[in-house]
Amino acid sequence: MTRARDLADIVSGNFAVPSGSLSNSFDGQYSSLTGTPAATTLTSLGIDTRVLPTGWSAALSGTDMVLSHSGTSKVKIASDGSVLATDDVTAFGSI
Repeated sequence: MTRARDLADIVSGNFAVPSGSLSNSFDGQYSSLTGTPAATTLTSLGIDTRVLPTGWSAALSGTDMVLSHSGTSKVKIASDGSVLATDDVTAFGSI
């Protein structure tokens, strides 16, 4: 396969890594796991939320991202691609 096809398969989720290629593959044992798994946050995903304007924050809600201003949710970008806003959305406006 070509590298482009390999990359396309990885992006689409149709790619399986051979378990022999993983040096730290899961051994099927849970006995060594303790505590509660850390919640997935934007920061843990490598997204630097410090770049947001003053008063704005971003957080995950399940698989959706919610943008808030002064603690009030304003916009949700859902994992299916839909965008929900608490007020009107203007298209083709000028700034």
